[in-house]
Amino acid sequence: MVIVTREESASVGRRGGHSAPIFSGPQSLLKYNLEKKSNELEQKLALQSRTKDSHLSQLGEVEKRFSVLSRQCAMVKQAHEKLEQNVDEAMRINKKLTSANEKQEATIVSLKKVCGKLPQSPARVQGPNPQLSRSLKCQSRN
Repeated sequence: MVIVTREESASVGRRGGHSAPIFSGPQSLLKYNLEKKSNELEQKLALQSRTKDSHLSQLGEVEKRFSVLSRQCAMVKQAHEKLEQNVDEAMRINKKLTSANEKQEATIVSLKKVCGKLPQSPARVQGPNPQLSRSLKCQSRN
């Protein structure tokens, strides 16, 4: 740092010199250093303020995306629960149908046995379905 006296500054001013600060003692130097530090701090504060605004903007965007994802997750969870209910209901219905099928098959087997044990008669009942007519014939004999 260069300290310029009044005489030197007057001669520089007359020659159209540079715009170096004019110091007239230690207080002027202190004032210059404080102003320089103040400017640096103001620039740093402005940068931090812009950074903060940018981060707040990014945080707002993240919050929006999180909200959308949360809603989508809730919808997927709800759909999954509904699917589980549907699967449980389908399994229950399937068990009922399987049981009904087994009972019908057992009934068919027993009716065939009954019909097989009966003597064949020459007169047959004719209907739209011969198997149905035969089973009706077998049932009427019981």
